[in-house]
Amino acid sequence: MNSKFLSFLKRKSIFELSAFSVLLGWAILFSVKPWRAYFYDGLPANHWDPQLMDTWMAWNAHNILRGHFLIPDYHINFFYPHSYVLAFSELLWPQSFVYALSYVLTGNHFFCFNACMLFFWTLSGVLMYVLLRSLDISRIVSALGGFIYCLMPFRMPYYLEFNMQLVFIFPLLLLVSLHWLKNPSWRNSLWFCFCYFLAATSCIYYTLMAIVMMAFVFIAFLAGNTALFRQRTFYVSSVLLLVGCLSVTAIYLHPYALLRIQGGYQRSMADYLHYFAQPMQYLDTQWSVFLKWLKLPQPSFAETHLFPGTVLCLLTLLFLVYDSVHFCRNYKAVPKIGRWIAAAKAILWLFFWTAILVNTFWEKELWLVSAEPYLHPAAFALIGLYLAGLFFLTDKERASDKLLAALSAAAVLCFFISCGPFISTGPDKNILQLAHGIFADLLAWNPLFGAVRVLTRFSIVILTYLVIAGCFAFNRLALRQKHILWLAPALILMVFYEAREMRPACEFTRSFPDPARSKVLHAAYNLPGNNVFFQLPIGMRTVDANVVMSTIGKFSLIVDGLSGFIPDFYGKLWHWEENQWRVDNMLDWAGDVWPTPYVIIDRPSVFFLEAGWHKPFPWETLKQYGDLIEEDDVYSLYRPKQQISSEERIIRYIRTDLLKVNRLLTFKARHTDASPCSLSVSLNHHPVSAGIPLTGTAETWQEYKIPLPLQEMGNVKGEEVEIRLSAAAPAAPRHWQIKEIDFRAVQ
Repeated sequence: MNSKFLSFLKRKSIFELSAFSVLLGWAILFSVKPWRAYFYDGLPANHWDPQLMDTWMAWNAHNILRGHFLIPDYHINFFYPHSYVLAFSELLWPQSFVYALSYVLTGNHFFCFNACMLFFWTLSGVLMYVLLRSLDISRIVSALGGFIYCLMPFRMPYYLEFNMQLVFIFPLLLLVSLHWLKNPSWRNSLWFCFCYFLAATSCIYYTLMAIVMMAFVFIAFLAGNTALFRQRTFYVSSVLLLVGCLSVTAIYLHPYALLRIQGGYQRSMADYLHYFAQPMQYLDTQWSVFLKWLKLPQPSFAETHLFPGTVLCLLTLLFLVYDSVHFCRNYKAVPKIGRWIAAAKAILWLFFWTAILVNTFWEKELWLVSAEPYLHPAAFALIGLYLAGLFFLTDKERASDKLLAALSAAAVLCFFISCGPFISTGPDKNILQLAHGIFADLLAWNPLFGAVRVLTRFSIVILTYLVIAGCFAFNRLALRQKHILWLAPALILMVFYEAREMRPACEFTRSFPDPARSKVLHAAYNLPGNNVFFQLPIGMRTVDANVVMSTIGKFSLIVDGLSGFIPDFYGKLWHWEENQWRVDNMLDWAGDVWPTPYVIIDRPSVFFLEAGWHKPFPWETLKQYGDLIEEDDVYSLYRPKQQISSEERIIRYIRTDLLKVNRLLTFKARHTDASPCSLSVSLNHHPVSAGIPLTGTAETWQEYKIPLPLQEMGNVKGEEVEIRLSAAAPAAPRHWQIKEIDFRAVQ
């Protein structure tokens, strides 16, 4: 590794990086041609993540521009009354600063999203270039590695998912890890903590994967390095590094723990069944043109396009040849136990792939039935052998050899994790299935893995290793030649072949309603005070995306939303709507939230569902229970009528942050007969006040003011405030009325 590890910060190198960034950015835009045409007014139409991520970053950006620079506002405005909704997905906090800057310059949310996507897509290739240069790899080969890392066939099919553009985390953390391991000082510890902050607040998915990867890197570099353990600065900087990283985790990621502990938001095993890889999916279906007998599984969706590219496969094959030759030449210098480890790894890999290939092509007609139970322990043994190889097979002097050995071990582990709870082959994933895979065991050991649903993304660690290994071998081959002019046609051929294999999904036709051009949306989001909006129909992603995207930059409270999770209150309305049109029940439930609820109806979508369900929408019932506020060609805005309730049990739901500010419960009540009655108030099923006499009569209303205790607040699903009537005798008549339920600030 270059002794001047951060020499790229010099003026000449900054110019070099800037030129490479511009070149790489133009290559990305050229590879996705429709993107240029819709850069200012479009989002990808064939996926929901762009709308979700755009809303996430817009929410963060508008809070940043209001002065919240350190901690995100986790209580995003939709999925009301649920708290910490921002933690339903990635925080995207560093990305939001770029988004905020773009918004200040342009004021266009579509441009802000696309600019952020291009910036961080380019950044991943630039950081890979810097990492390769720090490993003493030549500029031209490092540039090739940066291009491949950005434009490999694996990334292109679902480039439109913003998550895919956050893989800059891997080369960034590898870069600072190597720098810290070379010189463990307090300054480098602070740099490491800062980069960990950028990773953890960008994407918890990739941060977890990067931690797995870096664990192997630290083991490889610390194994047998006795000189490092004799340095006092090593222990001081280690403590500083751990304290800093744990502090970032505690401060920024605690909402994820709250959602899991209180809300029960944990991925189930069923969530993983559609998002894990089959071993043969790492090859590409286009190879079947040349190999007719190759029965490769067809990728069912974007995340299962795992082919790294022919160029990268050839470079990796070159590395394996080089590594084998190097091992044979230094065979006698390798400890005896290291030779046994190398032989055992080769035998286990041969066993595993033979079993997979036999099962794929002959479907258990041979000896695989007896071999199937041994694949799971064989996978564990293989991971253990790679880990042991870090101690006995790694060159203790060469940083590049240590890094490649560590990444190879991490890649093997992530390969089996990407296979999910099963190691399976075949289009239906039911030919060979091991009910207890590596991932299932890791999930039982560490619940953090439950935060990851798309297990195929663990293959990014594999692809990171392939890029570094391939470039390392190509660089070695170039150094052995007296003349490197042959590199130019080889590189041109590689780039053109890589471009031929890229098949991006290009649909930038998604448009969203402009609140300024809709009388209903304009009226709804300019209502005074706090209001809660329900959008009907609930559960249609197109409708939800419209209302969410139309509220970008607004802070109105919305029950609808976009996410992989379905909160309780939203889910209750969704399941109700799937079965029948009961507008009266829906308006009753809408009235259970505070503050004032409104209903926005997307009439074209309602007409579409009417035709499919063969059941008319009860417009007359809606007019009976709600007041029409505004209407245009698409939307209708209703407010549920303020009614006097006489139910025995009254519920109000309010979000935690709002209740803490407005914790004085106020209402008016009376009873219409002479029987003695009393009221009780509870917060989240904990009694607050009991035995409150109901003194109002049939002619007069009695006003009540009850402060709610802060110590009982903190329900992430929504604070539940209950007012209940308690009669003196069970059979006594319960004629009472209540109205004007409100929450105010305590004076």
